[in-house]
Amino acid sequence: MIVVTGACGFIGSRIVEGLFNRGCTDKVVLVDKITDRNVRKISKFPIYDFLSPSQFLHRARDITKESTCVFHQGAITDTTHPDVSEIMNMNHVYTKALISNCVVGKTRLVYASSAAVYGNGKNGFKEEVACEAPLNVYGFSKVLIDNWARQGNLFDNYDIFGLRYFNVYGMGEDHKENMCSPVLKFFNQAKTSNEINVFKGSRSFYRDFVAVEDIVNTNLQCAFDDVTAGIYNVGSGKKISFLKVANIVKDFFDEVLDNDVKINSIPFPDNLCNRYQKNTHANLINLRKAGYKEKMIDPEIGIKKYLLDLSQV
Repeated sequence: MIVVTGACGFIGSRIVEGLFNRGCTDKVVLVDKITDRNVRKISKFPIYDFLSPSQFLHRARDITKESTCVFHQGAITDTTHPDVSEIMNMNHVYTKALISNCVVGKTRLVYASSAAVYGNGKNGFKEEVACEAPLNVYGFSKVLIDNWARQGNLFDNYDIFGLRYFNVYGMGEDHKENMCSPVLKFFNQAKTSNEINVFKGSRSFYRDFVAVEDIVNTNLQCAFDDVTAGIYNVGSGKKISFLKVANIVKDFFDEVLDNDVKINSIPFPDNLCNRYQKNTHANLINLRKAGYKEKMIDPEIGIKKYLLDLSQV
């Protein structure tokens, strides 16, 4: 049995797809809140069972004992979510309970951490406490789990992987609305208005954009291949600015779709002040040392492919 939480979400649904492409077709159990919209992401696969998050947690000890691996992708990922207690309950309390059940059942677990743990990144992006200072409750909820697992020596004694995702883009994120990648956001703006809006200062705002295909590959290799347990960054290893992304999208519309797109600079929103990462850049040294050898997709190449895929939907 294999379990995927957050299975109707962006990354969770792509992991489900990756599992079936890999030939894992028996007893795949999915966990999530379900709607008519998000069920479409997983309904084409021969799922063994589907549970709500509360149902799963109630039965987690029995289910994890029977499972080969749990991919824990379920979380509140909206960094501006107004109910901080809900963020902490789902991202911290729920995750601790799930990890505890996997420890008891000696079940391999791959869970989603986040590059948000690094805050403004002034101390670098290594998987070290000295680099970690989140700017918001979301990032704090993630680093709490990482530190709890570290201090319990879980990575040394159990098959547990904490993967710190950087800025993920790719097919399947359309339901995320305001929390989607800037690639999709800029694409939709250009498509509907022939204009792209970027925050003032975006020339100096950098992100490590990582293709969802690389996120899925890393999860699957941690689950099934010879990778050493631990906390690892998962990014492209290359950073580019938001303005660069906007220009890639503009060039695509100008040259491929023959549309004349304009880039506008808009004021930086007040609600993001002091809560916004201005720079991220994944250090992949530890992931490589752990045994992950696949080459990451260069973001400029991956973004152009993603735009082409979006234009054909």
